[in-house]
Amino acid sequence: MSPKSSPKAAPKEAPKSKKPAPRPAPSGKEIEEASKKAIQMIKDGLTANPEAQAKGYPYIPTEWPMEMKPILGAYRKFVESCSCFRIVQGDQPAKYTVQVTSGKDTSEAIIPPWELELQKAWMKYLQCTPKKSRSPEEFIGKAKAVTSATGMPKAAEGKKKEGGGQKRKVDKVEDAPSAQNKKA
Repeated sequence: MSPKSSPKAAPKEAPKSKKPAPRPAPSGKEIEEASKKAIQMIKDGLTANPEAQAKGYPYIPTEWPMEMKPILGAYRKFVESCSCFRIVQGDQPAKYTVQVTSGKDTSEAIIPPWELELQKAWMKYLQCTPKKSRSPEEFIGKAKAVTSATGMPKAAEGKKKEGGGQKRKVDKVEDAPSAQNKKA
């Protein structure tokens, strides 16, 4: 057998990628249709399986990862953005349940994003702190320290200041060296 026909000398083929080809970004129409389908899918699943969330973990349709996630994104973010549902946070970050809202007055059902982040911070505090050392007062004290370090915005700052918002030059600065001292 000649070296050219030897199996060792044969060029190796590039390994095939197991990842599917990149998908183009979904159009507005696709997103709208998928949203309607997902909302109905979630509502149907919650009514058909009321015990699905009994342990505190959310009901997630089995079709979500393959069908809906490529178009609508992560399940929790979709549910949070949808006014048809509200999230009831559990005692751990991964534990939450999805509740169907009445659709009439959703302003009470929607938790502001900062409050969700505060709940996550509390959960992280509980994770990182031993049970014997946990104290709500310590957590609140740290929160107050953060607000004092960053400063509280004043209610009057929303009004337009005189001078059109331009910076003013300071006529006399005592700490800065004068131009004559720099030349010498």
